[in-house]
Amino acid sequence: MWGGTAQRNMASAAKNLPETWDVKTGKNIKWKAQIGTTSYGNPVVAGGKIFLGTNNGNPRNPAIQGDQGVLMCFQESDGKFLWQAVTDKLASGPQTDFPEQGVCSSPAVEGRRAYYVSNRGELVCLDTEGFLEFRTRSTRVPPMPTSSGDST
Repeated sequence: MWGGTAQRNMASAAKNLPETWDVKTGKNIKWKAQIGTTSYGNPVVAGGKIFLGTNNGNPRNPAIQGDQGVLMCFQESDGKFLWQAVTDKLASGPQTDFPEQGVCSSPAVEGRRAYYVSNRGELVCLDTEGFLEFRTRSTRVPPMPTSSGDST
């Protein structure tokens, strides 16, 4: 939940947090992980995982090259890379999907679902294991199935 509690006061209940740290020496750094070259949104910690939007500036998968939007997922305990969701750039070009920007939104996690807005302006829902639940692709929303399987 954004802000940690329903009150969203941004105050952590954690105790004995370090007041200083140094990335170069590793002082008070638990772990660090390579992400893309640009990231605007905040990382979100939920269910033992960290979710972060970025670009494909440092590809994790050699088969996926070029300018892409990426949502990465890491293990909270040790920073192990778990999975990524990759979104192609818009065909209309840099006027509507700026180069090297990637996923700029902060993801939201509720239960086992992670939600984010892709670089294409799509609302994407994944389960927290990285499997696509839904992606909006247009302003037309398809009918939702009822419990009997019929569309409403």
